Amino acid sequence: SCRKVADSALDFCRESGQNPELLYLAEKGLDLLTGHAPLVLVGWSPDNALNPCVDTVIAMHTVQMLLEEQGLGCCWGGYLRSITNQSPALRALLGIPDGSSMQCCMMAGWPDGERYPNIPPRPKAEALWI
Repeated sequence: SCRKVADSALDFCRESGQNPELLYLAEKGLDLLTGHAPLVLVGWSPDNALNPCVDTVIAMHTVQMLLEEQGLGCCWGGYLRSITNQSPALRALLGIPDGSSMQCCMMAGWPDGERYPNIPPRPKAEALWI
């Protein structure tokens, strides 16, 4: 379950001393690891793949677009990715085999209707078509 994943990641933070802000926020009920989402999608690949990060991110982005088309909300999980690649217990829980790394992960669930208020402005990209 997503709760087990978040708890395992927090255990790693306690043991390693890394990311103390996650522990502080968890005590206040804020979960920056899974956001209390009902679903965590894990994108991993063998370390010796030709282009492991880019290939996995492209696949995960495709999944994100399909989920959002169905009305689900998605959020990429940078903290969880970083911690998973350092934690043997979390790697085992998520089924990531030796010789492989989590390249990306994403939480998904039904949005509550609120929009994140602090989305940074993104000017329209200028492209030169040749």
